[in-house]
Amino acid sequence: MAFDLYMADSMKSLGVWFNNLSIKGKLRTTQWVSLGSAMLLVNLSLASLGFFSSQQNSLHDTLIMAHILGENSRVALVFEDQKAAQKLLQSLRFNPSIIQAAFYLPNGQLIAAYDKSTGLSITTDAPVKSLRLATTSTLSWQYLEVFEPIPLPNQSTGFIYLKVSLNALYQRLLGFMGVVILIVLAALLAALSLMDRLQQVITRPLLELTELMHKVSEQHDYQLRADSNRHDEIGQLAHGFNRMLGFVERYETGLKRKLREHENSNRHLNQLAHYDALTGLPNRYYFNEHLEFIVKSTLARQDRAGLMFIDLDGFKPINDTLGHRMGDQLLRSVARRLTACLRTGDTVCRIGGDEFAILLENLTDPQHAGIIAEKIIQALDKPFELESHEVHTRASIGISLCPDTATESALLLHYADTAMYQAKKNGKGRYEYFQP
Repeated sequence: MAFDLYMADSMKSLGVWFNNLSIKGKLRTTQWVSLGSAMLLVNLSLASLGFFSSQQNSLHDTLIMAHILGENSRVALVFEDQKAAQKLLQSLRFNPSIIQAAFYLPNGQLIAAYDKSTGLSITTDAPVKSLRLATTSTLSWQYLEVFEPIPLPNQSTGFIYLKVSLNALYQRLLGFMGVVILIVLAALLAALSLMDRLQQVITRPLLELTELMHKVSEQHDYQLRADSNRHDEIGQLAHGFNRMLGFVERYETGLKRKLREHENSNRHLNQLAHYDALTGLPNRYYFNEHLEFIVKSTLARQDRAGLMFIDLDGFKPINDTLGHRMGDQLLRSVARRLTACLRTGDTVCRIGGDEFAILLENLTDPQHAGIIAEKIIQALDKPFELESHEVHTRASIGISLCPDTATESALLLHYADTAMYQAKKNGKGRYEYFQP
C-alpha cells in the first residue's frame, strides 16, 4: 500500500514537472524518450542477434571440427593406437579456442587427451561417466562442450570430446557493440542539435525517423533507409542512421556468407567422406550406407537386388613391377570400364585396394546379374594402355542376391565375397553365384 502511494506521488510530481516545461523542453524530452527507447531496443536486438549468431557459429564450427577429427581418428580407435590418437590431438595446439579434447574407445576408456592450459598431453585409464550414441553439446557462459560419437568400421562406436573457450566470441561481440554504440551516440548527438528548433518542418522528419527506428527494432529489417536528401542537421541524422543500418546489414550479410562457407565446407567434407579420391567412385563408407538402403527398399518393394564383389587378378604384380603410379592409372581405367558396363541406376564403388563392389537394383531375373558380370569380364580382358606399357588384368566376381541369398546387408557382402573366392578357386577371370 505504501509503495502504491509512493508511485502515485512520483507520477504526479513527474506530470507537474513536465507540464511546467517550455514547449521546446517538452519536444526535447519527448524526442529523447522516443529516440532513447528506440535506440535501446535496436541495441538490445543487435546484441541478441550478434550473441546468438556467434554462439551458433561457434557450435557449428566445433561440430565440424569434431566430425573431421572423428573421421581421421577411426583407424587409431579401431586398432587402439594411442600414439596416433595423441598425435592427432596435438594438432589442436594451433587452435587457441580449443582448451581440452579427448578420444574414448567404445568401452568408455580414455585413449588420448589434450589440455591446453598445461600444454601437455594426458592419458589415463579413467572411464568416461556416460556414453551417448548421439551428438550432445553443453553451452555455458564461458565454455562450449561437444561430445560426439565416432562410428567405427567394426560396428562399434568411439567418442570424441571437445571443450572450447568462448572468450574470442565475447571479444568479437564486444567490438561489434562498441562500434554500434558509437554510431548510436553520434546519431543521438545529431538529434540533440536538431531538437533545438521547434518548427514543424523539423519536428515532422524527426518523428518519421523515430518511427523508422521503431520499425527496424521491431521487424529487424536492416535494409530500410531513412530519407537523407536533406542537407541540414536532419539529413545528417538520417545519414548517420543509414550508416548504422548499413553497418548492421553488412554484418548480417557477412554472417550469411560465413553460413554459406560452412555449407560448402560440409559439402566438401561429405565428398571426402563418401568418395574415393583416386578413382572418384563412391568409397566403402558410401557403399555400406547405400547397401543398407537398397536392402531395405528392395524388401519393402518386394523386388530383387544384386551385389557383385570384384577383385582384380594380377594387379599386385603390375603395381609392384611398374610402380604405384602405373597402378593408380590402372585402377582409374578399371573404374571407367566398370562404370561403362552398368545400367542406369547401378552403382560401382571402390571399397579398398583392387577391390570393387557393384550394387544392382531392380533385377527382374537373377540371370541378369550374370549377364552384367560377363560384360565386365569381357571389358577387363582387353589390354590396358598405360603410357608406353600394355598390361593385362582380369576380374574374379562373386554375386549374391537379395532376397534370394540373404536379406541382411552384412550377409550379402559376406556371401558375395565367398563367391568371389570360389571364382578365383575355379580359375579366375570368371564369376560365380553364391551357393549355400
